[in-house]
Parts: sequence; structure tokens; C-alpha cells
Amino acid sequence: MEKAFFSFLGFFVFASLVATAVKDFINPTVTVLALVLLALFTKPDNAKGYTAMGVEREVWVDYIVKKFRKANGFMANFYSDDQYVIGGKTVHIPQPGSDPSVTKNPSSFPLTAAKRTDTEISYDLDLYATAPTHIQDAEKQEISYDKMDSVIGDHLAVVNTRIAEEHLIKSLNGLTGATSVIYTTGSSITPKISGQTGTRKAATPADLKTAVTKLKLMDVPIDDNLYAILDSNTLDEITSAMDATQWNAFNQYFNAKTGQIGKLYGLNIFERSSVAVSAAALSGGNLAVNAYGAAVGATDLATNMIYHKNSIARAMGEVDFYERIHDPLYLGDIYNASIRYGGRRRYTAGTGVIALCQGT
Repeated sequence: MEKAFFSFLGFFVFASLVATAVKDFINPTVTVLALVLLALFTKPDNAKGYTAMGVEREVWVDYIVKKFRKANGFMANFYSDDQYVIGGKTVHIPQPGSDPSVTKNPSSFPLTAAKRTDTEISYDLDLYATAPTHIQDAEKQEISYDKMDSVIGDHLAVVNTRIAEEHLIKSLNGLTGATSVIYTTGSSITPKISGQTGTRKAATPADLKTAVTKLKLMDVPIDDNLYAILDSNTLDEITSAMDATQWNAFNQYFNAKTGQIGKLYGLNIFERSSVAVSAAALSGGNLAVNAYGAAVGATDLATNMIYHKNSIARAMGEVDFYERIHDPLYLGDIYNASIRYGGRRRYTAGTGVIALCQGT
């Protein structure tokens, strides 16, 4: 109140000086009143409560993309097909044909030429949309960056979780049991997922070593691009079974920024509350992973994923932001966003991807 009083007093003095300067042309009293009224009824552009018509779409889109990538740090460890998205929703991946034959000490010429027939696999990007957000009387408020986070942050968190879980399911489902599925070999334990009954075998560090051996047999490069995404229960079982040497090696690679928990046998290890659940029996010799949201059956198995980065692709397509300003039915504004996202194994044979399932 005191501050406002002195501000008004200072302005009145200023107005008086102006009135004195122009007294030969305009009545001083009229000048002072005009300046006071102008100050009272003129609102600066940066005043609290002012907002432009609508919001900056580009700012929101950029925010959504950054929020998505931050919430799904582990998904940066898949091969990116972002540059190959065609028409905003489809990705085509060339598949090389058969390797050429080799003749030792050729004596008959000309050699027989063979044409290599290449094929391709493709996948579509699914459209995920956030639930519309209603902001009543939004035109009377300034929508700041903080407001943006509170309005749409929760919606994006839910969409991010679903995209990540469906991507993991697509990457695991249908893997060939004989070459790409292994089972835990630890001691017998009571399963920890609601819906399961009976007993399962705990995961051990040796199971991760077996997975790396499987990747070697696939001729996958054994480099720094090997990853394991483990659910929290499986990770707890493995770390509990580590000896001192394994534990020290594992702990050296904890990285809070990327979300990496540790590293063992060359695998960069990431943790999620859950990865996937699969049927105990193979389907036609292939792993049958439960669909997103499906109930866990009594004999189902918790399933984790070990892979090489170049063996699984993911792609982000169009990110759109929508707004409807001054909607008379809502007495406010409506905001909504959508993301196109998809992914799959890059090789039809499933090369470079291993499923680690609970043993029984």
C-alpha cells in the first residue's frame, strides 16, 4: 500500500511538471487529469494476466518432444529410424539377400554370376493422443512454461509409458524359442507378479552371461552397444546373487543422467518396473508375449530383453498440438496433442535380440 502511494505521488509530480511545461497551450488541470486517466486505464503488454490469442504451437511441440525423450531415456538405446519415416507414418527397412558363394581355386571360367534379391520389411507408426485438457477462462491468464508442464505433463507421462511398453512387447513377441529365448536358472522362488502361481527360478548373473554367449553365436558385434532391460524383480534377484567382484564391476557404471543402473558381462543394464510377460508354452516354437494391458495368467512368465542396439528400430513421426480457443461449451480453451511412434526388430530372424524368461 505504501509502495503504491509513493508511486502515485511520484507520477503526480511528473504530471505536474508536464502540465507546467505546456501551460501556455493547455490548461494545467486538464493535463494532469488526462495523464492520470491514461495511466489508470492503460495496461502494459507484460502485465500479469495479459495473454495473446492462443499459445505458441511450436513452443508446445518442442516441449512435448523434449518431455517424451527425457521420460524414455532408455529408448535412446534403439536404432533410430526417424529419418526414414515416409508420409509421416511408415518406415521401410531394406533386407539384404543371400550372401555370395565362395569357390576355392576356381578353374572354370567364366564364373557364374548370381543376382542378389533384396527384400524389405516395414512398420507403421501408431498414433497416440493425449486426453484433451480444458482450461477454464484461459484467455484471462498467461500460460507460462511452468503452466504448460502442469497442464500436460501428467498426460504425456501416461502416453510415454504406454509407448515404451508396447515397443518392448513388439520387440520380444515372436522370437524363435530355439535360438532367441533363454530361461533363468537360479533357486526356486515364489513368483512376485500378481496372478502368477506355483514357483519360478530366480535370475542369476550367469543367465546374463548365457545371453551374451547367445548373441556371440548370432555373430552380433560384442561392443558397447549391448543392452539389457530388466524388470525390478529380476534385477533384484541378479544383484542379490552377485559376488563382490561382480558387484564392484556392476556399480562402476551407474549413470543417473542416462538411467543406466550398471554393467555386467558387457551389458549396459537399465531397469523398469516391468518389461513384458509371456506364456509359458511357445506358440509354434515362438515366444508368445501378452498384449498390452492383458491380465497375467497363473503360468505366465516375467520376460526381460537383452539386445544389440542395431537390432531393434524405433521411430518418432509427427508431433502435433491442437487448440480450440474460447469454446462456448467449456467457457474456456481446449488443448490436445498427438505423437506418432513405432518400432520393431530390424531383422526377420530376430538376430541380436534375446528374451530372458523365468524358468520353471
